[in-house]
Amino acid sequence: MHLHSILDGRTEQFRVRGAAWELDSRTLRGFLYLMPVRHDGNGHFRVVEAEGDDVWTLLDALSRQVSAISGTTVKRLDARAVTPDKRVRNRNVNRSQISSLPETP
Repeated sequence: MHLHSILDGRTEQFRVRGAAWELDSRTLRGFLYLMPVRHDGNGHFRVVEAEGDDVWTLLDALSRQVSAISGTTVKRLDARAVTPDKRVRNRNVNRSQISSLPETP
């Protein structure tokens, strides 16, 4: 399972954040956290999950679930692709440090 994209959006009542993961070469699974925009809530958030054959199908399925919970349409739901170099972190931790050069006689 590989991270495919980062999801971010809004409804009138919730800020929406999550991720889409590649299950195999043809299926994506997405998770969204719905966090209340106003601070009058109890601090709890909800999670929705869906699968799709492509990003558009996945976003549509997630949007329908969010709309059912919030009672309003999703104003925005963006997917930002995660590049392969961002998937691997700390590959070379010391790359910013310059090693000392050997002394020449």
